[in-house]
Amino acid sequence: MTDALGIEPDETQVHNRRGLPADPARPFSQSWKIVCRKPGLCVDEQIAHVLGRIRPQTDLIAELMKQYNSAGDEDEPGLEAWLEVVRYFNDDDQQDEAGTSTE
Repeated sequence: MTDALGIEPDETQVHNRRGLPADPARPFSQSWKIVCRKPGLCVDEQIAHVLGRIRPQTDLIAELMKQYNSAGDEDEPGLEAWLEVVRYFNDDDQQDEAGTSTE
């Protein structure tokens, strides 16, 4: 994905690698992620940060999905892409709008 999109991911994960004993409860998957961990941002600001990095490649992402999914094996999952917003709130480490600790 990195070579195809020309974007370095912030995180990657591989679950249930091929060639190893398979866990049927968790099939093989790979994750390639762009994230925003800047403290003190509102959700819309975090989303804008992530989209700002991937927006120039949206047509390429759509084309890669089309290419992989049309040539795929029926027994193999296709390529998926989605935007997932996850916010963690930690009462012990509150921050004000400037991003400085309030404790």
